Amino acid sequence: MLDMTKEDIATLTDQLRLLEGEINAVMERRIGSDDMIGSATSVWNINVEGKAGGEEASLFAAELAEMYRTYAMEFCKWEVCPVAMDDGSEACSSNEFQVRGEGVYRNMHHEIGVHKVQRVPVTDATGKMQTSTAVFTLMPVLDPVSVDVHESDCKIDFVRGSGPGGQGMQSSSNCVVLTHKPSGISVKCHQCRSALGNKELALQMVAQQILARRVKEQNSSLHKAWQNQWSSGERSDRMRTYNYPQNRVTDHRIGKDYALSSFMERGSGLKALHDELNDISDREQMTNVLLRHIKDGFGSAV
Repeated sequence: MLDMTKEDIATLTDQLRLLEGEINAVMERRIGSDDMIGSATSVWNINVEGKAGGEEASLFAAELAEMYRTYAMEFCKWEVCPVAMDDGSEACSSNEFQVRGEGVYRNMHHEIGVHKVQRVPVTDATGKMQTSTAVFTLMPVLDPVSVDVHESDCKIDFVRGSGPGGQGMQSSSNCVVLTHKPSGISVKCHQCRSALGNKELALQMVAQQILARRVKEQNSSLHKAWQNQWSSGERSDRMRTYNYPQNRVTDHRIGKDYALSSFMERGSGLKALHDELNDISDREQMTNVLLRHIKDGFGSAV
């Protein structure tokens, strides 16, 4: 009987150590702001694009982008810069910028999805309320080698550009169509003024898509988060609503309201929301750890 009790104690001790290790891992992610995706890089591209609502949607997207820049620099102390290509040029849109720092993914992945605004557009003389949307995307900036993307594995074609940029861009073969043979992924880039810049951007885009594929294969719970990167931008898909007449921001995932001014003026409301969402995520992870141990028969030897 005594020997059996000693065995039970030893088993429970091992289980407790395992449980402690998993909980510590959750806490380390909380402190270090890292997880499977977040630890892949400390540099991320943020893009805010107007969707439903025409010109008003574009104006709203620009305001959101400015809010995120302020939040990143003032509250998170991240380095913020334009998306730069190897040829020294910058991304065409001011709504796209690069953020470098600790915990970018942990906080900013909460913004992925459709943002809806309700207000009277400044361009509308009738004073009619309008609903518009913008979509936030967050993509890692990776060294192509880190996801095994090599030029030797790619078919690269240089064709005449079809985007904006004047006569020089239209007349030169600076647009790149790059096909990654092993994965079958094909991308077309004409954002940069040089063929070299477009080729480097295309390699980055392929690397990003390969990473997204791997994440989807490895973790079904993260699959949904990555799918949100390519939202249609429909008004009904909103994850957050910005109601200007009522000075209210509603996050529909947790059903809470915040002061609109605290978001759009300096981003302080965004910091409070991210802290709350991170706390919820951490508690859910710890609960899942405990439930898994209970399901596996934790303490059954007693």
